[in-house]
Amino acid sequence: MQFRKLCAIASAAVLAASFGVASAQQDNGQNASNNASANGNSSYSITPAELTETAYSAAGILHGLMQRSADKQIPQTLVNHARCIAVFPTVFKEGLIVAGSHGDGIVSCRNVAGDWQAPVFFDLSGGSVGLQAGAKVSDLIVLFMNKQAAQQLMDGNVDFGAKANVAAGPIGLHARAKTAPAPMVAYEINSSGGFAGAEVKGTRISIDKPAMNKLYGKNAQPKQVLFHRSQAPSHVRIYNEALQKFAPTAEFVKNEIQIKAQTAK
Repeated sequence: MQFRKLCAIASAAVLAASFGVASAQQDNGQNASNNASANGNSSYSITPAELTETAYSAAGILHGLMQRSADKQIPQTLVNHARCIAVFPTVFKEGLIVAGSHGDGIVSCRNVAGDWQAPVFFDLSGGSVGLQAGAKVSDLIVLFMNKQAAQQLMDGNVDFGAKANVAAGPIGLHARAKTAPAPMVAYEINSSGGFAGAEVKGTRISIDKPAMNKLYGKNAQPKQVLFHRSQAPSHVRIYNEALQKFAPTAEFVKNEIQIKAQTAK
C-alpha cells in the first residue's frame, strides 16, 4: 500500500502545480483505513484529507489524459457522450486489486442539462484487470455511456462483467466511434504511462458509506448526490473542475441536440 500512497502523493503534487492550488494533506492512518475496509467495518471514520487525496489523484489522471496526443486518448466522441465518469487511482497491481482503503475511486454524473454533479466515492473489491504486457500498477477509468448504465450507480453497487456489460474502450483517432461498444467502457493507465482499453473481470464497485456520510450527511442517497446536487464540497471540487475541462457540458448538450434531430428524421 505504500506504493499506492506514494503514487497518490506524487499525482496530487503535480496536479496542484497545474491548477495553482495546494496539494492535499496526506493521512497517516492509511493502514488503519485498509484494515477497517478489509474487515467490512463501515463505521470507520474517514477523514476529509483521505477524500481530498483521492479527488486530487483522480483529477490528475484526467489532466494527464488531456495532455496526450489525440491518437493516445479516449475518443472525444465517447467522452462527450459519457453520462458518468469514474476514476480509480492506482488500484491494480500485477492485474489484481490492491485497493483496500475507503474512497478507492470517485464518480460524478451529469444531470439532465448535462452539468456535472457532486461526486460520490466508491470502493473496489474482487476481480482483476487485463494489464498491458509488462505493466505492474495501473489506474482504472470507467465511462458510463447511457442512462441505464448511470442508473446502476443509484443502487450503490455495480458488478463489472456481470449485468453491467462493460467492455475495453477504443483508443485514438482510428477509433472515432459515434457509439460506445458497451453501456460501460473501461481504460487503464499503467505505471509507465501506457494506456489501453481495460478488460475488467469480476470486479464490483460499492458506495463508500462512511465517505457519503462525511460529505453529505447520514440520510444522503447516491441518486440525490449523483444527479441532483450541483455544488461539490470544496475539498473534492477539483475532480469536477477537471471533468468540466475533460468532458465539457457544452459538447454533451451539442451531441444530445444532434441525436434528437437524427431521431426526429
